[in-house]
Amino acid sequence: NMSSNSLCPGEILVVNYGTDAISFQWDFGDSSAISYDQWAYHTYSDSGAYAITLIVETGSGTDTIVQNVTVSNNAIPNSGFQISANPACTGDYIIFEPFNYYANSYLWNFGDSTTSNFSYEYHNYSVDGMYIVSLTVTNICGNSSATSDTITVSGSAVPPIPVFTASADTACPNVFIDFYYWYPAATYLWNFG
Repeated sequence: NMSSNSLCPGEILVVNYGTDAISFQWDFGDSSAISYDQWAYHTYSDSGAYAITLIVETGSGTDTIVQNVTVSNNAIPNSGFQISANPACTGDYIIFEPFNYYANSYLWNFGDSTTSNFSYEYHNYSVDGMYIVSLTVTNICGNSSATSDTITVSGSAVPPIPVFTASADTACPNVFIDFYYWYPAATYLWNFG
């Protein structure tokens, strides 16, 4: 995973391999030192196109993944975000989390006449309704982008959303797969069949 595939010179790039593995080897394609971390941070000084190569060793073998990144003063930042609960209960705190943690500035508009300049935000709604939430992100080059999403807030009990993600769709025996449920709930019961 990459925080963005379009960056300004000097902007922080975050890359990670979401599943546990035995070893990681990140080559950022710019003659910099190899990183051996699962989560790696990198900046490019010069504009250009770079191929990022990850060699990862798991219990089932070795795999090589290549992703491209473009570094330019015209880079548009990633303004996507996720909402911790949608629908949500009136009065409950909801987490609004950007996909890009290293932008120069953030502007959240929660659709209820409140705003915030923090990257990561907790917000609650005191009145039932549907709200359009928007996030505008500006990078160090001064370029901006915006993303909007609608959240439904209700005073009545809202059933949890049974949606989760897995770190891998397939795996060999004895290889761990991480499962994530992104919404708050009182209890969780996992059934792996």
